[in-house]
Amino acid sequence: MYTLSELAQHLIKTTAASKGWSLPSHQGSVKLPGDIFKLLPSSEVLQSILKRTYLSADVIDALPKPKLPGQPAVRRRPLRRD
Repeated sequence: MYTLSELAQHLIKTTAASKGWSLPSHQGSVKLPGDIFKLLPSSEVLQSILKRTYLSADVIDALPKPKLPGQPAVRRRPLRRD
């Protein structure tokens, strides 16, 4: 679940950067359903989860890079029709 979440985070940030959108973080707390989420046992466990990178560097490097707004799109050659 952490790996999928980290992948989604990278893709959202890339999309926001390429579209020129600001992506403010939410400073409040979010109430999650207690039947599928539970509190972590300690703050040390929380810190270890927050500090760990779940995606390998190879996967992060393979993700699409953000295209800055105003950059021309990559032109592809049209398909040949014979």
